[in-house]
Amino acid sequence: SEPVGRSATLPSCFVTLEVKTLGGERILLHDVDTMTVTVDNLYIRVSSMEKSTKWKLALVVPGRGLVTLKEYERLLSSYNLAAGETYRVEVPLDMGACHTTCRR
Repeated sequence: SEPVGRSATLPSCFVTLEVKTLGGERILLHDVDTMTVTVDNLYIRVSSMEKSTKWKLALVVPGRGLVTLKEYERLLSSYNLAAGETYRVEVPLDMGACHTTCRR
């Protein structure tokens, strides 16, 4: 069966997630499929690369502001990441930031 919230008619949207730490380090997560990746997946991937004790995942939705993801276990596609729209996943590391861009 298909993952919850995924439609067979929706194309996959692969993004590159870029994390920038306060110290200027960059962490790149390549080929993140927004139609299948879960919030837990992102936590695991970022935490395996960034050993800082203080960071969190959040989603920035244009027009709605920042929405924390800690309490959600949903697919990123449930936040309507679609062609022509730019939503960002932010990972604050002190004053650092992270963003995604849809690559067609």
